[in-house]
Amino acid sequence: MISTNIDGSSGGSNQMFDLLALLSDPDSYKTKLAVLQKAIAENGQLVALAGPAQQIVALRDNLLLDREEMKVTLSDAKSQAALIKKTAADNAEVVVSEANEAAANIIGEAKAIKATAVAEAAETNQVLKATKSTQANADSLKLAGEAKLAELTREISIAAQTRLEVEDLKASIISKHQDFIASL
Repeated sequence: MISTNIDGSSGGSNQMFDLLALLSDPDSYKTKLAVLQKAIAENGQLVALAGPAQQIVALRDNLLLDREEMKVTLSDAKSQAALIKKTAADNAEVVVSEANEAAANIIGEAKAIKATAVAEAAETNQVLKATKSTQANADSLKLAGEAKLAELTREISIAAQTRLEVEDLKASIISKHQDFIASL
């Protein structure tokens, strides 16, 4: 049984009479049919919009889940980066310490060689002064002393060159360390 008429009024009269009245007036029938089709079209649009709305809600929920996963991934990446940075800093500190120690050893050896050379040069001068009485003997000792002095000077030069190389190596290691830390 129809409880509401097509025009929206509530029933209560004879339905057959209403149907006959509707069929007998074609203009009223067309008007009511147009209103009904318009209402059906509007309702169809609302039903069509419900589907995309559900998809949008599902996409939003998926984005929220993805966002949480990205937060966890970012947090893990930050933790790993911090660990890598700390390990690199510790390793660099050890390398710099070893380079400083090696440089200090080489500098110490160079100073010892220089002290030896200075001492030997002084000794050579004393020997030259002591042996002036014999010219031939003095010339021989002088040549020997000058050769030793040249050798020591060469060794000092080599030691100085080695010291420069060690300082260059130290600077290179520090630069690489700083570049590495800056790249993190």
